[in-house]
Amino acid sequence: MRILSIDPGERTGIIIFDSSTESIIKNETLSISRESMIEESIPEGIFLELGSVDVIVMEDKPRYSTWDYSIEMLFLGIVKYSRKLNKTLELIFPGIWKPISKVMGWNIPKSLTSQHEIDAYKLLRYYMMINKIGEPVK
Repeated sequence: MRILSIDPGERTGIIIFDSSTESIIKNETLSISRESMIEESIPEGIFLELGSVDVIVMEDKPRYSTWDYSIEMLFLGIVKYSRKLNKTLELIFPGIWKPISKVMGWNIPKSLTSQHEIDAYKLLRYYMMINKIGEPVK
């Protein structure tokens, strides 16, 4: 099973995890702007991966928060397109996964290059813990 974890923002972190090899197969930080959007308001770096994953885990919009138009369109585009592709989409509020992440103290792979990738990784780890899926080794 392949899982795409997304920490949306002006700098969006993505992680793709393959449970069969228990490894991260992609990590990337994308700059989000209206110019970076293609199909369904999704940046090319995410759009190209949606067909190859089974589950999409994305941080939900924090309550009482506003997002830039581009981030809002990214979020809505991923929700819409994941349904179109019949993919499992899990939206998780930051107030749920962040406190657990702090308590768990997960080791962060050195290959992650930004705080956004680290947050996408922690969101992935939270999802894996809740769903009893193996641990990333890379």
